[in-house]
Amino acid sequence: MKTENKTNTHPINISHIELFTEGNIDEEIELFNIFLEQAETSLQELDNAFINKDELNWKKVAHRMKGSSMNLGADNLSNLCKIAEFGFEENPDAKLEMLEEIKESFNEVKDFIKERRSHYV
Repeated sequence: MKTENKTNTHPINISHIELFTEGNIDEEIELFNIFLEQAETSLQELDNAFINKDELNWKKVAHRMKGSSMNLGADNLSNLCKIAEFGFEENPDAKLEMLEEIKESFNEVKDFIKERRSHYV
């Protein structure tokens, strides 16, 4: 199920963020911080939904992550969350693969944010 067709060369479409922040670095950092905090919580909830075989919560959390990732311009992460949202009834092996891909993509986004923020200091 590996999703290889990333829509950007970066995990985040910076021009998408700049539509919201208009180049204001403080707003960009705040947007990044809010996203990271919420995504970390959502990943834990997605883990719990997987462990507990809670399909409805899996779908709900994947939907929430899809939206927040889309708002950030993290297109690949958003697409993976969309697949998970609609794959909430898949077998455990398929869901585990979805979860691992989401975590991998999130880590790419997190690393990109960390690198970008390091240029502001």
